[in-house]
Amino acid sequence: MQPGGPLVTRWFDGQHPRARSVRLRIEGDELLMHTGDEVRRYPLKDVRWPERRSHGQRQTDLPDGGMVQHADAAEWDAWWLAQGLAESRVVGWMQSWRATLASMAGTVVFLAVAWVWGVPWLSQTVAHAIPQKLEAHIGDQSMAQMESLFLEPSELPESQQADLRRRFETVVQRAYPAGDAPAWQLSFHKSEMLGANAFALPGGYIVMTDELVELLNDQPDAIVGVLAHELGHVQHRDGLDMLVRARGPMRTRRKCCTLQGFHRR
Repeated sequence: MQPGGPLVTRWFDGQHPRARSVRLRIEGDELLMHTGDEVRRYPLKDVRWPERRSHGQRQTDLPDGGMVQHADAAEWDAWWLAQGLAESRVVGWMQSWRATLASMAGTVVFLAVAWVWGVPWLSQTVAHAIPQKLEAHIGDQSMAQMESLFLEPSELPESQQADLRRRFETVVQRAYPAGDAPAWQLSFHKSEMLGANAFALPGGYIVMTDELVELLNDQPDAIVGVLAHELGHVQHRDGLDMLVRARGPMRTRRKCCTLQGFHRR
């Protein structure tokens, strides 16, 4: 093949299984294909040119259903360049290792930003858009699931439970003198599996385990502080936020405050 001259290659007409030898050349904005005494003309814009790759044959789809296959990739690329045909920017980027590394780095940065900031923002937005009635329904089912899996009836004396509720109500009234505190429901449960723990669920449920109360039995103010922390989760609808992130129906991820977490605050 002479530089800039025609390229001898194989052509399948789309109707017969056997290939025919043809010569290709570019003239103006057309691809000319010589098949013996016949010359077929195709607008360059209608020809589906192959992308340049390191290995493999080159295959070109023609607008009439035919196809050109050239086994020598290097020869095809040399003919292509000699015709003054330019590759798209996308192909150029694909052939550049610098562009590939830059794309990979950009993808990693994008995913990291989306995970750190995008996902929390989206989950919070969705959580705050959920109607109160639906949140209450989700909370009822979540609480029922927790009771069936992890929670047992409390063994704390009723007087102790009432005292802690009274202390907590006093703190809530002081924190929300205008009466705009989020709706909440406090319950005590025994749980050998969860141990000393407290957590908030959608719908205003606040659960504290007997084990945590017994561990802080001589520190009622600390117990009320843990409950106040969980009320913050209720106000910010963090339970719904975690459910949205989990993307699992009724699969509650506890937003809990353990004794160790309370001491760190």
